Amino acid sequence: MKSQNLDESSLRFLKRLKRNNTREWFDQNREEYEATIKIPVRKLVAELRPLLLSRLPHLEVSPKSVYRINRDTRFSDDKTPYKTWIGCLFWDRRFKRNEGPALYLGLDPTGIAIGGGIWRFEPLQRALFRERVTTFPSERTFADAASRAKRAGYKLLGRELDMPSGFGGHRFASQIAKLYEPCVPLMSWLASEIRVRF
Repeated sequence: MKSQNLDESSLRFLKRLKRNNTREWFDQNREEYEATIKIPVRKLVAELRPLLLSRLPHLEVSPKSVYRINRDTRFSDDKTPYKTWIGCLFWDRRFKRNEGPALYLGLDPTGIAIGGGIWRFEPLQRALFRERVTTFPSERTFADAASRAKRAGYKLLGRELDMPSGFGGHRFASQIAKLYEPCVPLMSWLASEIRVRF
């Protein structure tokens, strides 16, 4: 448990958690969780902060960006208490957390997921989005922003996981920031065009 980076020991912990997803097991292994998941994820977020804010200065890139390991089981048939993946949401602070553009980072033993956009529109945002895309496109159009992301291999829908070759290395944050680069025009367009004023 020497490493302060996300690495193979982090993935091993998540695999073991998946097989032993109980409060008793987690309590017995909490120290390992802190060392292999919690501290390394916070370190990664701290390393990402200047890299992401240089391009998208309104993002929330802080410990608040990291999803809790505890699952909300109140309305789920699955009562396992812990997530077996790591997730971060870097949202535009000019919007409520789940109502504006955001970058997503997900990691589990099968790979890493990177994305950018809006998870779900509020009704007024959806109406404004449709209007802006079809009737009054700005100079920096949605099609141009989406096209750049698509050329870089992003899909407008769907999720595929893969593990970057530099996982666990000292340049992992830089790799992630580079993967986010094609999302920057889309994030900027969404923030400027889909702002609903109440």
